[in-house]
Amino acid sequence: MKPERWQQIDKLLEAVLEQEESQRTAFLDRACVGDEALRKEVETLLVAYQQAGSLIESPALEIAAKELAQDQAQSAQEEDREDAFTLAAGTQLGRYQLEEKVGAGGFGEVFRASDPLLKRTVAIKVMRMDTSEKSADRVKKSLREARSASALNHPSIVTIHDVGQQQGLAYIVMEWIEGQTLREKIASTRISSPQFVNFSRQIASALGRAHTAGIVHRDLKPENIMVRPDNVVKILDFGLASQRPSATISQTETATGKMMGTMSYMAPEQLNGEPADAASDLFSLGIVLYEMATGMHPFAAATPFATMQRVLHTDPAPPDATAQLPAGWNEMILQLLTKDRAARAAYAPNVLKILEPGELSAETTLLVKAQQAQRVTHMVGRSAELAAIEQHWEKAISGNGAFVMVTGEPGLGKTTLVQNFVQSLEEDSQTMVATGRCSERLGSGEPYLPFLEALTEMAGSRHGALLRAILKSKAPTWFMQLFPTSSSDSSFEQISRELVGGSQERMRRELVEAMEEIGKSYAVCILLEDIHWSDLATTELIAYLGKRIATLPLLVMGTYRPSELLRENHPLRSILLEIQGHGISAELALGFLSKEDVDTYLALEYEEHRFPPQFAAWIHQKTEGNPLFLVDLLHYLVKRQAIVRAENWHLVKPIENLEGNVPASVRSMIERKMETLSEDQRKLLSVASVQGETFDTLIVAQVAKIDELRLEEELETLNRMHGLVKPVQEVELEDGALTVRYKFVHVLYQNTLYLALTAKRRILLHAQVGETLEQHVTSRTGSITAELAQHFDRARQPGRALPYYLKAAENAVSKFAYVQAETYCSRALELADKLPQEDKDRQRLSILLMRGQTRFDMSQFDNAVADFQEMLASAERLDDVTAQANGRYQLGLSLFWSKRNDELEEQTERLFVLAKEHQLDLASAQGHHLLGAQRSCYGHLDEASQHLHQAEQEARQIDDRAILASALTWQGEVFFLQSHYEQALPILNQAGAVAMETHDSFSLLMGDFFRGLTYANSARLAEGIHQLEDGRERAEKNYDLFWLGRFPNCIAWVHHEVFDFERSLELNREAVEIARQTGFLEPEANAKINIGLEAIELGEYDLARKEFLEVEDIFARDEWFKWRYRLRLEIGWSELLMCLGNPAQACTHAEECRKQAEKAGVRKYLALAHRQLGRIALMEDRIPEAERHLNTATEQTKDLQIPLAAWKVNVSLGELYRATHRQDEAATCFGAAAQLLRHIAEQSPEPMQHSILTSEQFRALEK
Repeated sequence: MKPERWQQIDKLLEAVLEQEESQRTAFLDRACVGDEALRKEVETLLVAYQQAGSLIESPALEIAAKELAQDQAQSAQEEDREDAFTLAAGTQLGRYQLEEKVGAGGFGEVFRASDPLLKRTVAIKVMRMDTSEKSADRVKKSLREARSASALNHPSIVTIHDVGQQQGLAYIVMEWIEGQTLREKIASTRISSPQFVNFSRQIASALGRAHTAGIVHRDLKPENIMVRPDNVVKILDFGLASQRPSATISQTETATGKMMGTMSYMAPEQLNGEPADAASDLFSLGIVLYEMATGMHPFAAATPFATMQRVLHTDPAPPDATAQLPAGWNEMILQLLTKDRAARAAYAPNVLKILEPGELSAETTLLVKAQQAQRVTHMVGRSAELAAIEQHWEKAISGNGAFVMVTGEPGLGKTTLVQNFVQSLEEDSQTMVATGRCSERLGSGEPYLPFLEALTEMAGSRHGALLRAILKSKAPTWFMQLFPTSSSDSSFEQISRELVGGSQERMRRELVEAMEEIGKSYAVCILLEDIHWSDLATTELIAYLGKRIATLPLLVMGTYRPSELLRENHPLRSILLEIQGHGISAELALGFLSKEDVDTYLALEYEEHRFPPQFAAWIHQKTEGNPLFLVDLLHYLVKRQAIVRAENWHLVKPIENLEGNVPASVRSMIERKMETLSEDQRKLLSVASVQGETFDTLIVAQVAKIDELRLEEELETLNRMHGLVKPVQEVELEDGALTVRYKFVHVLYQNTLYLALTAKRRILLHAQVGETLEQHVTSRTGSITAELAQHFDRARQPGRALPYYLKAAENAVSKFAYVQAETYCSRALELADKLPQEDKDRQRLSILLMRGQTRFDMSQFDNAVADFQEMLASAERLDDVTAQANGRYQLGLSLFWSKRNDELEEQTERLFVLAKEHQLDLASAQGHHLLGAQRSCYGHLDEASQHLHQAEQEARQIDDRAILASALTWQGEVFFLQSHYEQALPILNQAGAVAMETHDSFSLLMGDFFRGLTYANSARLAEGIHQLEDGRERAEKNYDLFWLGRFPNCIAWVHHEVFDFERSLELNREAVEIARQTGFLEPEANAKINIGLEAIELGEYDLARKEFLEVEDIFARDEWFKWRYRLRLEIGWSELLMCLGNPAQACTHAEECRKQAEKAGVRKYLALAHRQLGRIALMEDRIPEAERHLNTATEQTKDLQIPLAAWKVNVSLGELYRATHRQDEAATCFGAAAQLLRHIAEQSPEPMQHSILTSEQFRALEK
């Protein structure tokens, strides 16, 4: 790109940005005539500008473009310089003799040369050392290449032999490589699979060697990789390499606008102006591997800027869509191409592991999860259950998913059965397997805990990269919950914007869609253990999956104890019964083992034993076939040396001599087991039992005041010798401290130890465990908050438990698990009641605020009102005026949505009093906002406008973005209703930007709604329908019940206006159905008015009457926006009665519309009412009156610039002129109407354009 071309693009972009958004397309049409490439470049930059907010926020675009132009310009200048050097063959440089020039460019020239001393061919890069700063920089970089590359010793990195200077020239001598560049190789032939694997290994190995030495290449691309005829690969051109940690060079270059490397191979962070590091090289490696595999660049686009945009904001298609790859390589390449720099860095150790010869699977470790080797467990007596699971798995593989629930009381071997099956799948490369566990210690704890744990395990598997890519595109809500550190990803902001206004329904739907996408490549098995402890969000997700699983390649296995579900009256019980009734869930109830099963177990566990024949029967009789009791009893006998091994396992004494020493039950067996422990061991396990079924060595060591290494040694003994605990994984706590997480082999062991503690001891230990955990907490988010809350709760420390219950509630709300949040708040209120009155009131303020807002989010407005009233009472007792003001505002919002207007008026009046007496500017803005919204809903638009304008001004003064977003949105709505479209649009655009900033989903959707209607009423139908469809998609994704039914009937209205009556009717019926399902009357009334109008157009007058009467019934029940839809209904009645030949009644309805429109200041309907009155007067031959009304309507539509109404007014006026034999004037009116329709068609999407231009109405006007 020449500099003048960049200047042309830059200048044109600035000119485009100065245009109104609606005028930019036409401006580009004029400015880019005959230069489609110019238009593409500018449009790409324009998209980037809109995404980033400004070019400064996306430095890649401007800096890279200028860099490209400047570099190419300088190259051209240097090549064209009169004194450009050309060295002749035979020239001596040092001891080297030049033979042939093989390359040239702005950097200098490359020669093949001979080294007479060592008798070898070499390559020499020669650079002129002139006085220009640019040239000097280039020479320094090339010399840095020599220093960097010479420090490396690897067969796939070009060897640097020598560096020298001679007569104003600098030169670098390197090994001569016969062959072709990888770019030439890719272009000339399809790289075979063995070659692909071979080249990939060599490139990755060389890069790994450089990174180990602290060197970053920064310009890895096919042009910088040579392939010799013997298929040895060599990486060239470390001229851009940087020695770590001296990142100051990169930072300085970036600060001055200098970006190092080839832009289409740069990582997102480089394009964003950040220094390159080893993770950046890995991104470039991913592109190279992708190109070798597929022959295509993963981010290829029509222009360089479009390519950069794709690198920054889009994910590539999986390479295995077009290429056959070894197992795990598809996921590896996608992982290298993730925009999350940290994930790439964490993945680096796995690249060579995957690429090692013979390694065909990708074992990734994205998260710290060191699974410990498990002792082999022999499973007997479960062949029928295992066969049933395998049968369901075979169906799942074929796309008929199901649930399998393994049930039974403690000790029957549920975990052994399901884990044996899961382990059998782990080596299958076509299967994704993961386990999630519910936690007793968290109670209703972290929402979606087992599913989050299962997805986390998948992210750390060989399929991790693919899973991340799928979650990012199909389930972004889950992606952000699992990978919150992805904020460094350049697409993070885009995902955040998409997620504004999420919901629990959206999370459920996203997970199913992700499973559908994964299912295109893999069958999935998810194990959920101990779901009798599942949180409510998990329970509801299981119910949702039950409706969709039958068509997914997914098997969900669960384990639970029936007695726990019954005792707790858990909602999961009814859900499981329901999905079993639909035939998509099987329950496998485990029973006790038979005598034959015991015999088999003895043969497996004690090979070649010499036990007496009746020994198995005796063991069965004592244990009743309980697997846990069986295993523990046998271990007990071995420990007591009643069973020993010499050459074979055998009994030391006869069976009858064992009777007196054998425990009689599982409980007594466990107690006997505990008696074998030392006092220190029992003390340690008692502390561990307080933390829960799983516990952390670091926490237990600090509470028990024991060295952690010694503790781990003790735990290893308890694992190996006693079989009581087992290691699970290594975990990094929030403060960075490492700990090993252990688990009791069976929950009965933990329960026995815990219940053996005295009440006082339990209270003390809960306090100590809570305090110790608290020391390692930094963010106070996630499941740790629920755990801390419960520890301090059980420690009888309500003051310390309260803030953690509130944090747990906030965490639940972030996952849209509102019922769990409400539960946490309710428990916090119970604890607050135990505090002294002043402390109690202070705590209740925050608890009631949280619970009230949670209930508000669940649309439980009356319950929210009750909470905010209690909050107000506490605030008044504390004489806290700020809390009183906030409470009154929250109460006012709840009353507004409850449609309790008298109470709302009272609360806003009190809010204004507080604001005035205590100079509370925020309270004043809140009061004006409430009254403005309320007035607009009941048709008092002038008052609404005044209040909302005041709220906007005050919100700006105090910089309260939340009130500003809402006030602007409602103000935009009022301007729309008053037909001030030219004022509504900029206000709504401002509102949308602020709402996105504050994550105000309601205002965003409201803005989409009225912005779409504003565009449509202004005849900009393409923009209008696009905005409405966008809003509808957002409402559907977020399952926003309020807006879900409102978008379809407005989209239907647009179709009605372009004469597509069938599609309009279809959409309106859909809107009615949605409105009835969601319980909102207003959108149902609007849709029914639309259906009535369609029926009139189609001549179905009885249907129209039926629909209008049903709307009247709705209006009798609901005043909400009744005034607005009453205007439309009056026009509809008037039209119907005209068609039925009843002009008198038609006139009554039209006159009522006129009066109401005039009162509310709705100018569009005022014009339409005058048109209707004119038509009726013409029908009754009252010509002067008809002409007066129609002239009034004409003037009003001209002033308003509303073509959708204006063309109809012109037709009616034309009909008047034709009836009064004024043919020329009639023709003028009909011509104007046709011209308006043609103008509307030009600004409509193609299908609507066709509908207008082929309609009977337009054809009649054309004639």
